[in-house]
Amino acid sequence: MEKVAKEIVLTGGPCSGKTTAINYIAEKLRDKGFRVFVVQEFATMLILAGVGNLNKLEERDPERYLKVEEQMLLMHLETRKRFNAIARIFNNEKS
Repeated sequence: MEKVAKEIVLTGGPCSGKTTAINYIAEKLRDKGFRVFVVQEFATMLILAGVGNLNKLEERDPERYLKVEEQMLLMHLETRKRFNAIARIFNNEKS
């Protein structure tokens, strides 16, 4: 049976402490010798890449907003799959 990487998923709205929590958890796990992969937040990535304010897009053009959300979900699912594959390459090896 193929191993699946353990995942910790954090959710929350803007400024709810996700980044702080991610950094804290990753540091503690690394201190214990675990190899930790941290995937960047896709909404922020898209906003900074040029999509702009998603809340304004939702108000201004709901149809386009839903298309962006769909692409963001697809990006998330594909990236999750790739990171699981990368984690399997290391096969629970500690850093």
